[in-house]
Amino acid sequence: RIAPCAVFGDELDDRARIRNEVATLVTNEDFSKLESMADTYRTSKSRTSSGIWHLTIFYSGIYSAFNIRNKDPAFWSQAEQLMKRWLAAYPSSTTAPLAYARMLRNHGWSIRGGGYANTVESQNWKPFREYNERARAYLEKYKEIASRDPYWYALMAEIATVQEWHEAEFERLIAEGLQREPLFYQLYFAAIDYYAPKWGGTAEAVEKFARQAVTKTKASEGFGMYARTYWYASETQYDDRLFSDSLVDWSTMKKGIDDILKKYP
Repeated sequence: RIAPCAVFGDELDDRARIRNEVATLVTNEDFSKLESMADTYRTSKSRTSSGIWHLTIFYSGIYSAFNIRNKDPAFWSQAEQLMKRWLAAYPSSTTAPLAYARMLRNHGWSIRGGGYANTVESQNWKPFREYNERARAYLEKYKEIASRDPYWYALMAEIATVQEWHEAEFERLIAEGLQREPLFYQLYFAAIDYYAPKWGGTAEAVEKFARQAVTKTKASEGFGMYARTYWYASETQYDDRLFSDSLVDWSTMKKGIDDILKKYP
């Protein structure tokens, strides 16, 4: 009976270990090790015991290194200089441009704050939008190199959400990303943010995309992506109101949970 708890502990330990190691490597400017880790995770497509890509957790470590709760302008000035040193040391890197764009977005969020829109001070909107636009322009400029990593599409989807892209434009982005790597869960989760009511979407749009996720991944995941997308939606949108406020179908959700447990017991 204790085995599942032990595995869950291993999962959390695995995530924390990678995330903390990456954040420390960024602080110590060990760019060689960061490049090696990202290349390994990207090539191997290795996963945790629950199926989450190690590559996703690697970028979670980058996110942690550039803490959005830090509002000190000196910290962000130093962060920008650090990233420029990484880019100069590895001008052909796939990873460094993504880390730089992540840093820019985090800087913007540090100014905006993480609260609802009605809590944001009016003077903070302009720099928030400017840093997101800088990140978008940078990702577009280095797309040929950086989009070899599926995280490029997840980052662009995050930007598309806050910039309120038209749905047709957003769909083209997601379709291209999933064509290149249909099993990168983080892109599905980034898309759920765009479609969720919290960002101006609808429950119908979330349900439609969850069904599309199943179609895209069924050969490998069964109905697993239906459960994963709604788990994510529950965490970020619905909390404990998932079965009252969304259009989730329990019978399909149950199939998804069963399929995930078969693949990742």
